[in-house]
Amino acid sequence: MLSMNTPYEKYKISNLANGLIIATRNLLGNEASFCGLYVSSGARHEEDYERGIAHGIEHMLHKDNEKRTAEEVNDRLEMVGSRRDAMTSPEDTVYFVWGGHEQTSLAIETLAQQVRYPVLSQKQLELEKRAIQEEVKRNQGVVSRRDSCQIMEAAYQDQNIGRSVIGAVNDIENFSSAKMQNFLENHYQPDNIILFAYGNVDHDEVVEIAKNNFGDMAKHKNEVKAVEPARFTEGEIRTDDTSYANTHFTIAFEGTSLEERGTPKHYESEILAKILGGGNSSRLSSELRGKEGIVYDISVESKSFSDTGMITISTEMSGDNIPKAIDVICEQINDIASNVTQKDIDIAKAMVITNKRMNKNALVLNPDDFFQIRKSGTSLSIDEEIKGYEDVTIENIQDLTKKLIDGKMATSSLGPQASKMPSNAEISSKLFKREAVQFAGYDSASAYVKSRRDSAEIEPDGRKTK
Repeated sequence: MLSMNTPYEKYKISNLANGLIIATRNLLGNEASFCGLYVSSGARHEEDYERGIAHGIEHMLHKDNEKRTAEEVNDRLEMVGSRRDAMTSPEDTVYFVWGGHEQTSLAIETLAQQVRYPVLSQKQLELEKRAIQEEVKRNQGVVSRRDSCQIMEAAYQDQNIGRSVIGAVNDIENFSSAKMQNFLENHYQPDNIILFAYGNVDHDEVVEIAKNNFGDMAKHKNEVKAVEPARFTEGEIRTDDTSYANTHFTIAFEGTSLEERGTPKHYESEILAKILGGGNSSRLSSELRGKEGIVYDISVESKSFSDTGMITISTEMSGDNIPKAIDVICEQINDIASNVTQKDIDIAKAMVITNKRMNKNALVLNPDDFFQIRKSGTSLSIDEEIKGYEDVTIENIQDLTKKLIDGKMATSSLGPQASKMPSNAEISSKLFKREAVQFAGYDSASAYVKSRRDSAEIEPDGRKTK
């Protein structure tokens, strides 16, 4: 087993003549391998008539190809203990195979065949449409999944990045083999793909295997279409739906993009997310679960896309408790802006750094690495990341929190009492803007709020009474 002091190897990078990038990283002591194809195209790259098609292609590329049937492919892999899977996001699609290190060649050959030689028969597509529609229904049945789509729609109104990756049932009905083939030709080009392998792998060996399987892959004439720059919008969506037991809500603040990965703001955003909701000792978990008992858990994440990002706060509860939860969330944000402690930061750093170390030792997919490899030809080392987190100070977190308060916010709620979620304007009124965060005679903004509430100068929702 690897210790926390094990050296971490950076990715080794090579390029084929057709532009395909090969990225490998040897995990010392690991006997497995994890191989995949990172395609830098996802739902954000779809045209209006293609909604959901990037995800649909992910499904269809697990069907028959010109070399083998899907059953034959699965048998070959599972006979030696390997398996394959895939995922689609707004900006990329990833296909991967993991298994024993001696199966690296088989894994890469499998990936090449499914991406380069798909059959895309209309008969198989009609069957797979049903499976995807069932996936849509399953996601709609989980309140947190559906609300995660709603907050994207609220934060990025009328933009591809803000719409559902999986598509709606009607979108899926419009799929055709011809549309899928067109999307493949436009986006599945060698210079838009990274072949990655990590675990017990040898870089030179992987390069040779890649040449044999992808070396003759021709680049299409069409250039990959650039996406429109993202615009973070201050939308708010409230969807009352009595089919759920509780109401789920999300608050999103404009955050950092992948373009900013490795900058101080990137590290500060992750530390702030952990301070707010990274563990049992985090601000919001301590208050909302430990002291108030009105939630089971609360999630705070720093999410990044190529040119945009957001810090999200989300939880699920009885609708009657939402106003109280919003008060607590705003009070804690205000307090961090003026009174974050070194203990807060030290705990957050320990959690982030330990998680990074554990993931670097594991066969864990991290598409952010591949975005950076495409952008700059390299990736951050674990030592560079750790130093970035260790350099975060109290002043950094206070300043970032003030910028979030001053910046854009989107909100979403879904459930039987979604309408009890305050409006954006009401929530904003509870957050003290930069010039008002410091209050003479008080240690923090939350102390100021409490004092004024006790003296009945403001209502519980933050409005002045006189």
